[in-house]
Amino acid sequence: MDAAGDAAHPALDGGVHPPPLHGPPRSVVGRLATWVRWFGVGRLVAAAVSVLVVLVGGWWLVHPPAAPVEAALPHAGAGSVIPATLPAPPSAPSRSVPVSLVVHVAGAVRHPGVYAVPPGARVIDAIALAGGSVGEADTDALNLAQPLQDGQRVLVPRVGQVLPGTALSPGAPQGPVDLNTATVDQLDALPGIGPATAAAIVGFRQANGPFSRVDDLGKVRGVSKRVVMVAAVARNRVIGNGPDIPWRVPGEQAEFKRLTMGEILVMGRTTYESIGRPLPGRTTIVLTRDREWSAEGVLVAHSFLDALARAALLPGEVIVVGGAQVYAEAMPLASEQIISEIPLEPEGDAFYPEIDPAQWEVVDREPFEGYERVTWLRRSRL
Repeated sequence: MDAAGDAAHPALDGGVHPPPLHGPPRSVVGRLATWVRWFGVGRLVAAAVSVLVVLVGGWWLVHPPAAPVEAALPHAGAGSVIPATLPAPPSAPSRSVPVSLVVHVAGAVRHPGVYAVPPGARVIDAIALAGGSVGEADTDALNLAQPLQDGQRVLVPRVGQVLPGTALSPGAPQGPVDLNTATVDQLDALPGIGPATAAAIVGFRQANGPFSRVDDLGKVRGVSKRVVMVAAVARNRVIGNGPDIPWRVPGEQAEFKRLTMGEILVMGRTTYESIGRPLPGRTTIVLTRDREWSAEGVLVAHSFLDALARAALLPGEVIVVGGAQVYAEAMPLASEQIISEIPLEPEGDAFYPEIDPAQWEVVDREPFEGYERVTWLRRSRL
């Protein structure tokens, strides 16, 4: 075999030669595919990676390094002043607007309790949610347009009730009045006392020394009548629901008539209007703040002490028969309570005041059909 023949065979000379072409490729894609098969896929990938590494290394060598943090700090020259820049205070966390407000409605409303009201609601809206005010309510004492706040207590007073933190009248003294130091003018400024009763209180104090307990006030001329409270009270202390009594117990009204006949009845205006007339055989004194109000056959007073002053020269004991606010005003001066305990727990909007067992003691219990009559005496008078 000659040299020319050996050169025609790759296996003999150890070289790598492209495969023999069977005619020229018809397109560029075909030529490229033929070249890739000849060069090899592995070699092609290695070459691409090498080129990428070379490019990244060259960029890193020629790219300038980032400035150090210290380069951003101000440099103080001689006599220069560097203004101090304080960081901005953190902004207060935003408060989400509550979906509803929760308020407590109490006092002279039909359904006292806790209610949810929408933001922007006012006092009048809370009263409406509680079923509205009752007949003895004094809504003029409230700012019905006041916006409500979450957790607020709305107390609707009854006629004659003084809200905490309010003045009794434009000239009335602020806060409690000390009977042992008050002047005639200070006592006269209290609602319904009047100059005669005020002078009698001061005169009694000057003649007998300071008052040692509230019961001593009953010894003052014009305030010296014995006061008895008579009421029918349910287990939950309810005594009424609007103008109505929420029960009907046979015989209880007859017993009431027996206890009060020939005596002086002191009652609130709403109680009187629910009865509709003076009860026969008894003197009736009606308490009201309305100085223009009058009714045939009754006496009118504008405070409980005023009622006692009017009863001073009349025959009979003072029998307090309601409503709730009159009972509360009479309690400190009463010496006896005769309670018909009704074994029911009805809904109502008028409640009898709580009886303090430290001040009162049960001296008699008498069962009747449908109720029990309980007599309480003030301990200081036992």
